[in-house]
Amino acid sequence: KDRKMMKAVAALCLLFAGASAECVDSDVWYKTGDPAKDCAWVAKYSPKRCTVKGWDKSTAAASCPVACDMCNPCEDAPLRADLPNLDCVDAAVQSAMDVTEGSVGLLDATLDPIQDYNAAGMCTVNVHWHLGAEHRSAGEFDETFAFDHPGLRRRLAEDIRTGHMCANAKEMFDSNDPHVANEYEWKYCHGMHVGLSYEIHWPHSSIGACQTEWQLQYPFMDRVLCGATMAGLDIGTAADA
Repeated sequence: KDRKMMKAVAALCLLFAGASAECVDSDVWYKTGDPAKDCAWVAKYSPKRCTVKGWDKSTAAASCPVACDMCNPCEDAPLRADLPNLDCVDAAVQSAMDVTEGSVGLLDATLDPIQDYNAAGMCTVNVHWHLGAEHRSAGEFDETFAFDHPGLRRRLAEDIRTGHMCANAKEMFDSNDPHVANEYEWKYCHGMHVGLSYEIHWPHSSIGACQTEWQLQYPFMDRVLCGATMAGLDIGTAADA
């Protein structure tokens, strides 16, 4: 458990530091007060020495990722090049565009919906949210895109496309209802606003690194293809997995 926690923390440190280049050991790190004990010294007795603090206050796990076996084996998945972006009309099976009650789809699906992800050998490889719903639902969402919320104005100013907003929330905000007009100081969900609609996704994959410390990955395709990258699968084998 401690080793898994170290890997998770190290991965987060690299992610938030913007590191996406090759995973290499630092050539300047050494144990506090002992310059001779560098990453090579750590490697001789890993993982125990990976908790050692260095002169720069970083742990060996963060500064000596190769020595501590912390390098992400799924980074820059090579199969991403075989899976280019497609127009929606060419993307085969996907969620319905219109989820209004009683709405009938116009396209024939080639696959049946997955009822049990575990039984299908799939696992969650990421959790993320989108600003606004991606699917139309008549009467449930505001279809005028006229919700003049300051949180939306900021996102639109950044040229970020938003989805549908809950119609009731718009009405409440316009009438200055305190349930949605007052802001809340979020502890974890930074950038979110009371009154706006968010669509949460739990992407699953049958070739993710399920039940390992690398199960949750960023960016999207790295996490979906993680298991295939670790196993060195080609696109044909991965597609049948």
